[in-house]
This record gives sequence, C-alpha cells and structure tokens, in this order.
Amino acid sequence: ARLMPVLIGQRDFETVLKWAPLNAPAPYRGLPSAYIVTRVNRTVRHPWLMRDRRCLREGLLGFRFLRMAGLDPELRFGVDTRSMNEPRLSAHCWVCLD
Repeated sequence: ARLMPVLIGQRDFETVLKWAPLNAPAPYRGLPSAYIVTRVNRTVRHPWLMRDRRCLREGLLGFRFLRMAGLDPELRFGVDTRSMNEPRLSAHCWVCLD
C-alpha cells in the first residue's frame, strides 16, 4: 500500500485504475469495513508522493482492500468540467459502500 504512489506515478489513468480490480481474491474476508477504512487512512496520512492527490490514494487503496475483504464498494469520480481543456484535470475520487 505504501508503494502505490511509486507504482502508479506518472502512469495513464487506465493503468492507475488497475489498482482497483473488479475481481479480486478475498484474503481479508470478514474484516469490518470501518477497520479497513481506518487502516487505509492511517497508511496514507503522511504521504511522500502524490501529496496533492490524497483522495485518489485513499480511494484506490480503500476500494482495493474493501474488495479484498469480500465487500462490494464503488469507486466514484467527479470532474470539474471547467478543467477539461486544462493541462491538469481537477477531479475528486471517493468510495461508496452500502
């Protein structure tokens, strides 16, 4: 989890999304979602890389580990349409779990 910024840094979005697999083994089945979220937040609290993309780090890791716990999270993105023609996209990422 701590190496994720190094592994996805400067990659295209399609490659980045591979960190959020739809089909994943569930070695953490039975762990409560609150425990997973707390651990993910603690892990990404003091980043060395991707400092300006905290929601993406949290979202990808949260989605990945919730999926590995056998849960069915949704990874969602919101994009500021005014940034569509800018060199850098302005967006937000979050995880939903029913």
